[in-house]
Amino acid sequence: MRIKHFLKHTIMASVICMLLSIIGKAQQADTISKAKLDWKPVNLASAGNNALNGVLFYHKAGECDKNIVILLKVVNANKFPVKVQWQEDPLVTKSIIVPASTSIEGKCNAGSADSSESKLVILKSGADKVAQMKQLFLTTLIVSEVK
Repeated sequence: MRIKHFLKHTIMASVICMLLSIIGKAQQADTISKAKLDWKPVNLASAGNNALNGVLFYHKAGECDKNIVILLKVVNANKFPVKVQWQEDPLVTKSIIVPASTSIEGKCNAGSADSSESKLVILKSGADKVAQMKQLFLTTLIVSEVK
């Protein structure tokens, strides 16, 4: 009788430990997936596609030196490097080189203003200007293979 009672409690304790372990892993996976959700696809077409010539584009809001900004993320899914070029202003063209199978994220204080990470930070100033910048970005965006 004592052996049955002991086995019953041992099995219950094992099941409880297993469930706690599974719940902990599920919560950790949920945290990781929420972190991935910070980046939202850039709608490059009316169909909601965020890819152009094998390169995926994402964005998220951020703050750099107390300024509200838009951070861009570029993911090159190609097996070759690409040049990504765009305009945020009619007078200024920006470009970066993205190595094959690599991603580059916009970052505050990424070093020189010429670094790829710095170029992927867009100062957000007023809703009307953001709409104009988005339209200009979408109409001037070019992805080409680097040879």
